[in-house]
Amino acid sequence: MPIPSRHPRPRRDPIGDYAEIEGPPAWIDHTLARLGIDPATCHTDSYGRLFLDWKERTGSSAENLTFDEIPPPTSSSLPRSNAPLRPRR
Repeated sequence: MPIPSRHPRPRRDPIGDYAEIEGPPAWIDHTLARLGIDPATCHTDSYGRLFLDWKERTGSSAENLTFDEIPPPTSSSLPRSNAPLRPRR
């Protein structure tokens, strides 16, 4: 399969670490298979939705998805998301 000029990109956010895979659906599926990633572990939520879900889970009062408002977790913090991928189609 031809590879478009796209690459999986890791992304560190205040609410967790993600990898984005953007491109045509067939290319995303092919890339997931090559990386050995189960598509069932992926999601297509927006960063806004991820943030709102995280706020609900953690009870955070943060208003913005920024490192200034969300400090790094400590051992006593609630867990961050560990979702491996956020493919966008």
